Amino acid sequence: HLRTVPDTACGPDGPPYSAWRLAGVRGVVTLMLIYDHLAQGLRMPSAWNDSSLVCPVKPKARQTSRGYEPLVEETRPLAMRNCDNKTLTAVVAKALVPAQQVHVIPTARGFTAGRQLIENTLDLDAAARTAGWRHGARHLILIPFDFLAAFPSVAQALLLLVLDLLEVPCGLRSFIHALYGLNRALDPATGAHLFWYLAGILQGDPLSGFLFVVVANIYFEHVRAVLDLADRGRSRAC
Repeated sequence: HLRTVPDTACGPDGPPYSAWRLAGVRGVVTLMLIYDHLAQGLRMPSAWNDSSLVCPVKPKARQTSRGYEPLVEETRPLAMRNCDNKTLTAVVAKALVPAQQVHVIPTARGFTAGRQLIENTLDLDAAARTAGWRHGARHLILIPFDFLAAFPSVAQALLLLVLDLLEVPCGLRSFIHALYGLNRALDPATGAHLFWYLAGILQGDPLSGFLFVVVANIYFEHVRAVLDLADRGRSRAC
């Protein structure tokens, strides 16, 4: 991971990825020891989970004569954690890809490596044309559902409960528990403490997509059982 990321600093502590690359084997061993430490249920200093809050404006944000004046929901809050934190979570996320591809239902195409969202459009188009040919267009109903804010809408307590119910290996559970222990949002310009993250999955974290789809997969499975498996319709998830 350290060999492929650009030479930028992404968190409030300052050292960029290049500093960890220059550390060589000692840097890798240090990161491995940090993971082992967290996997045992221990904790790092609270500042290890600090992140700089950056809120880029979404493409469809409103624009006035004075420029962009977006509402809160028209921005994307990104938690820019330190390089050591993000490197560890990126390695863990990559290691989890095979298990994610097996356990997440095949009709969920978002946040899972090797799946393409365009397949949803093609599948639903083919299902609609087939149903229209069989039953007539008057029987077709397309009902889109969307999360107003996907990652922030997931309760952290629910996330941790789902990990326990799925019997995720205890070392991995302990690591994720540590990531969502105490999370401070800091002003990237001044370093001032803005607020604590008490809800939601942090956007900008390499493990966020995996954590979201693990929780959402419970809902996806229920919808699939009610519609697809009962031959009442076709469902696809992003």
